[in-house]
Amino acid sequence: MKSSRILVAFALLLAAGCQNKDELAVQSYASIPPGSVIVLLTKADAKDYTGFPARKFDLILTNECVLEEIRDGTVWVSNFHGKRLGFAGSMVKSIELKETPTRP
Repeated sequence: MKSSRILVAFALLLAAGCQNKDELAVQSYASIPPGSVIVLLTKADAKDYTGFPARKFDLILTNECVLEEIRDGTVWVSNFHGKRLGFAGSMVKSIELKETPTRP
């Protein structure tokens, strides 16, 4: 009996470990409906070469855009000029819901 519980627990751990860091990063935003206006904060590594030694820091960018979908650890958005962009989950610092779509 105990060996079957251990086997099930091990299988669950393996299944949870199959998700990559991008999928885990956007998991909490999966409930936001497509078509919502969001404020997307993205981050990227940047290096400062002006000082010695070089320093690494996050470069934070804020974008107001429309959420198209979240798929395979990527957040797909479109801006108000019709351009579609994808951001890996590891680049997403936060997503703030600004407005949900209204039904016709």
